[in-house]
Amino acid sequence: MKKKIIIAVVILVSLFILAVAKDVAIKGLVTVAVSQTAGAPVHIDGFSLGIFNQSVKIKGFTIYQPKGYPQGVLVDISLIRVKYNLGALFKKQIHLPLVELDLNEVVIIKNQDGKFNVDALKVSQESEKAAEKKKDKKPVKEIGLKIDLLKLNLGRVISKEYTSSGEPTMKILDLNIKNKTYKNINSLNQLIGLILVESMKPAAIKGAGLYGAVSLAGVAFLPAAAALIFTGQDSISDIFPISFDKLFQLTLDIVKEKGSLISANQAKGVIKAKLNGAKLSVKIEKNDKDTAITVSARKLFLPKPDIAGIIVHEINQRLK
Repeated sequence: MKKKIIIAVVILVSLFILAVAKDVAIKGLVTVAVSQTAGAPVHIDGFSLGIFNQSVKIKGFTIYQPKGYPQGVLVDISLIRVKYNLGALFKKQIHLPLVELDLNEVVIIKNQDGKFNVDALKVSQESEKAAEKKKDKKPVKEIGLKIDLLKLNLGRVISKEYTSSGEPTMKILDLNIKNKTYKNINSLNQLIGLILVESMKPAAIKGAGLYGAVSLAGVAFLPAAAALIFTGQDSISDIFPISFDKLFQLTLDIVKEKGSLISANQAKGVIKAKLNGAKLSVKIEKNDKDTAITVSARKLFLPKPDIAGIIVHEINQRLK
């Protein structure tokens, strides 16, 4: 009896080790593949592949800034959920009926020479080559990938423009777009390009060569959703796992550094200030175990959520 129990335990432990080893190995392959395709460093926190339910879950997927740009995150995706076709793998094809991306943040940088970070990515350069081959009617070799349906959740877009002064001009838009859908994506290049271009659209970032290169390479973008228009929205909200007092003081310090303080009432959790020519109103409230903050900004009576987002983004950065 004891021998049977020992054998059972050994088998279970062996299966567990194989499962972990499988995930680690595939995680490494995915990291290398995306890094080589994008032309920028990539990091994955967690990876798990289900054989029986034909699914993949990836946590903490990050693409960092390309060479020649300030260090930091380019694309921050908190969670990727994938349904795959096991039978297609035996035919040396990657067929994904469904991909869902929870994209937290995209950081677009324009350097002092007027060049965008996305144009320095290999995916942009490869898309241009593919576009030229398409014009010449020559076959384009692409990764054997087919995504039937992509659901994209967009969080924030941060744009930084550097000048000779050194300090960048920063704008932040809190998109909060849920389940925007796309169909028939046929390469990893197209997937990365689509994520970047669709993030840049609502921020009205113009001039990036990625737009033309990716569209010519064959990505069929759907019309921009009406949800991208920030009619009347002047506030950005977030929740932080710190005390009311700590968040109030941190926000107050940031407001004083970035703009000019008008008034502060800690008892009511209210801060009034000016930033980049806009009037800021900050409301901080205790929310169960966490603390919530809402920052609104208006300039000449017009909503400026990008300016309000500067404060929230800075809080996020300092709490990392």
